[in-house]
Amino acid sequence: MELSSLRGLYATPGPWASVCLDVSYDTPQARDALKIRWKVVMRALDENGVDARNRNALEEEVISPDTFRRLDTQVEMDERPHRGLPGLALFAAGGEVRYAEALPGVPRDEVAEVAALPHVTPLVVLRGEHVPWLRVIVNRTGADVQRPENESLEVQGTHTHHIRKTHGGGWSQEHLQRHAELHWLHNAKEIADKASKLAEQLGVELLVIAGDVRARELVIDELPRKWRERVVPSDTGSRAPGADLSSLDEVTEQAVADQVAQRLADAKDRFLTNNGAGAANGLRDVVDAFDQGKVAVLLLDPEVLAGAEVWLGPDISQLALSAEDLRALGAQEPLRVRADDALIRAAALTDAEVLVVSSASLSLTDGVGAVVRYPG
Repeated sequence: MELSSLRGLYATPGPWASVCLDVSYDTPQARDALKIRWKVVMRALDENGVDARNRNALEEEVISPDTFRRLDTQVEMDERPHRGLPGLALFAAGGEVRYAEALPGVPRDEVAEVAALPHVTPLVVLRGEHVPWLRVIVNRTGADVQRPENESLEVQGTHTHHIRKTHGGGWSQEHLQRHAELHWLHNAKEIADKASKLAEQLGVELLVIAGDVRARELVIDELPRKWRERVVPSDTGSRAPGADLSSLDEVTEQAVADQVAQRLADAKDRFLTNNGAGAANGLRDVVDAFDQGKVAVLLLDPEVLAGAEVWLGPDISQLALSAEDLRALGAQEPLRVRADDALIRAAALTDAEVLVVSSASLSLTDGVGAVVRYPG
């Protein structure tokens, strides 16, 4: 899992108020239950000494400046700022909600914490492995480019005349056929160029190319090599109005699942090869690897690591198992923090990936390990 979206959190000093809760309410009973859950969360934050400004910022963010008053009216629920998914993670510091993310599932345990670091571990677990993709549904005149967020962009080729081959006889048939092929090729180049640029901009890992068979082949051929290697072609899907895309959705979901499985398998192989020479195992080894800037992939079992703590300094490299160790690194006022949140912070700030794994499958000590960038 790539964590660039969370990196900005660590530029703001704490204390942080972190909330993760079920915000689904599609019936009067569910709305009443949400009120109770929110009161419990607010009470827990109060007991943990939440700053009044952070508390107010969180309440305003959940639904509206009027908060739960809306739940007692006939106002449409779609007017909430966070809609469509049943979970919500919120992080507030300095009187502002610095980050909010709708979650794909209901949190197993609701979170209400006040700490020096944002408690992002539940968000990372619920988010799961994220594989950014683009889906390009083509025909011979253009394409519909779709993102996971259900956003769609239409790309229209500039060559639309004589786009079909002729099937009749006559002296001009061969000329018109060649002309049509050239138009298809020009449109394919334009589609490939725009799709690859957008994929680069969004950090895409998969390109699902679907639609017209010939147009699909031409577009794939025109992609830069980097993106051709990430293409998943599909025989399903059409740009026709009202076309059923359910089969294409299944292809996309399977392609993402395959990518996630391969990513996990690669990390496990790298962790286990050469008797662990390219790995760090256990909290002490992983902290040392982060201090040396060596972590490529952080392997985390949050349930096993829960309860462990480390010490943190203001500098990115100041991470240690004790306050004394941290002072030896030059930190003047060490902070005692949750180990899972500190390690995720270190991963985000050093461009390391994070994989949530089972300790048993890798024999992880303390519920944490790492694949290092260079052994030794």
